[in-house]
Amino acid sequence: MTGRVAVTPAQSTGRHVAIDSYFDALFHAIGASLVLQALAAAPSDERVRAGLHRRGADLRDFSAAFTRDAMARGEIAADADVDEIASVAALLLDGALVSVAERGDALDRPALRDLIVRTIATVSGLRRVTR
Repeated sequence: MTGRVAVTPAQSTGRHVAIDSYFDALFHAIGASLVLQALAAAPSDERVRAGLHRRGADLRDFSAAFTRDAMARGEIAADADVDEIASVAALLLDGALVSVAERGDALDRPALRDLIVRTIATVSGLRRVTR
């Protein structure tokens, strides 16, 4: 794909809200440090791996719901692979943990969110909605 993906403000609003809610949960309810500690413990602890598996499934389900909403609005092709898009979105959201760990309080949340939105838009084949 050449050039940048054009995402209209209306299209990005839903994704921004979704990603912001994930970040809010990560920073407040779940705790990024807890997830990072669980990742470190997972290779030697089956219960931790099972918990991470459930968390990953929840994250993919969360991402799939927003993908289906975008399909219903005609922003993503009706025959797009929802599971693939949701898996990529979940990987990106979990990958944000690295930025949290690297940058701490200096993390530019809006810039990270926008990068995730643009990447999901590219992967999903997001269509530009014209008014």
